[in-house]
Amino acid sequence: MNNKRKNRFVFHSILIVFLVVICFFAYHLSQLNFYRISPQNAKLLAIPSPEEFCQTKGENSMFFGNYTFACVDKTGDLILVLSDYQITSAKNNSYPLQVLQAMLGSERDIGVSVKWDEDPIGFLKDAPNCGLEFSRDLKRIERGPNDLPWYYMFAVPGCAIIQILDGVPSDQVKVEYIVVDEYGNETHKVGWPAEEVDFQDTPLEQVDTPNLK
Repeated sequence: MNNKRKNRFVFHSILIVFLVVICFFAYHLSQLNFYRISPQNAKLLAIPSPEEFCQTKGENSMFFGNYTFACVDKTGDLILVLSDYQITSAKNNSYPLQVLQAMLGSERDIGVSVKWDEDPIGFLKDAPNCGLEFSRDLKRIERGPNDLPWYYMFAVPGCAIIQILDGVPSDQVKVEYIVVDEYGNETHKVGWPAEEVDFQDTPLEQVDTPNLK
């Protein structure tokens, strides 16, 4: 093989290796999801604060040992990088999201496989018949007079968490939980974030829910 053909072979080999490396990184980058999460919304994910998440590597949160990268930006928000697999794993290990998927049923798939046989608190069984109605974007929940009231404590945070994981910006994550009477009139309104929802008569902490302790 003369030098000209040898150089061409080396060049083509390097080019192929370079393209393979580019494709490898492009594939893995396509599997990653980048989030900017405010300190307020971080609490929905069992994160006390962005700083503590980074210090403890997510201990006690739904992402402990199950994220790719995390840091706190200059505004105090948590920058969190998750792979598709890590998101799926976190969703399926979240009991509130299990209950939310059971409430939504087969008509709305949020990417959670309900573990009907693993129900330590006992809310999965009645979740499909709780009666709550959800908007398509999960920003509004309506409860009628004959609907089960205690499911709000799963529905409100669950809907907010799904919005976060679906990439909704932190300042646009919002859930309104509307209680209506037999005539369709609103009697109470609570939700998330609490200070941005118009309260009517009953604050969130006083809504009729069972004590889980």
